[in-house]
Amino acid sequence: MGKQTLKPGEHGEIFLKETSTGSWRGRARLRLLDGDYTSVSRSASNRDVARLRVQEGITERLNAPKGSESLTPTSKFGLACREWVNEMRVRATWPRPPIRPQTIDEYERLLGNHAVPKLGKRRLNELTPAVCQGLLDSIVERGKDGKFDLVTTASQVRSAVNQVLDRAVIHDALRDNPMRKTKAPAPQKPDPKALTVTDVYRLRAAVRAWEEDRRGKPGPKPRGHLPAAVDLMLGTGMRIGEVMALQWGAVNLSPDGLPTVAVEATMVDIKGAGDDRDRRGGGQECCVREGGACACGRARERRGGGRRSGRVRLVARASSLLARWCQFGTTVSVRVVPSIELGRSARERDVT
Repeated sequence: MGKQTLKPGEHGEIFLKETSTGSWRGRARLRLLDGDYTSVSRSASNRDVARLRVQEGITERLNAPKGSESLTPTSKFGLACREWVNEMRVRATWPRPPIRPQTIDEYERLLGNHAVPKLGKRRLNELTPAVCQGLLDSIVERGKDGKFDLVTTASQVRSAVNQVLDRAVIHDALRDNPMRKTKAPAPQKPDPKALTVTDVYRLRAAVRAWEEDRRGKPGPKPRGHLPAAVDLMLGTGMRIGEVMALQWGAVNLSPDGLPTVAVEATMVDIKGAGDDRDRRGGGQECCVREGGACACGRARERRGGGRRSGRVRLVARASSLLARWCQFGTTVSVRVVPSIELGRSARERDVT
């Protein structure tokens, strides 16, 4: 009679046999969830206990992770981090990527500076909630002796390791993510502070004084890029990356309607690729304050002989739009956006 056909997850009859030493050995044939067959054997002092141990062994084998071709339970944590980073870089090239290249660069830096030096040589099946909690605790303790408390860093490392181990779960190298059972201290919420009109005046004066002081000195000639960029940010509430990625096609200075600047992209620094213009989904618009940035933009457009295509850069390049923005007047009436509010949409940052 041939062997019985088992469905995945089923086991055959448990055979029990007394050994020459008086103990009992139990054995059963098991079909794993992936279709492979294996044998489970356990020994005990009597017949009933041997049967129970075989049943426990069957449960352990069915619940034990097996891994994939690229990642197994015995793979090192450092390898898991590298494979996760490589996989995320591939996904960042998708038409609608789930993660941006600059975010991957930041996660790679966090893993390389904090997680891999401490856990890189450990195997995945050696990672427990206690081990992962020890990693976070060590980061916080190290921050107590430094200038910064590293609480935010601990929270960011926890997020990065979470994603690495989630991938290990997907590849059946782990049954559970031990990092999800850990606790990280909550970062302290910063106290937002807004510049006053006097602060704005001093800032603009300091920037122009710095530009003037550079005249006649070695290096790139001062072309008014920095003062123009500061004025544009003050007049619209745009981020510096958004200003650097600005193109003439996004600027509407028509006197017939409300002057606006469309925020369509931001400038990012991608590892191995340098600066790049990263388009934002669902562009927003910033209102331009009449009599301030709006008037200056029109004046620069006339002096520059019309609009030019191409990106705006904060560095000294002749094709830059920022080089053609003129200075504001001696006074300015704007609402300056504090740094804590820079995560809001451009429409919420309209000047009032």
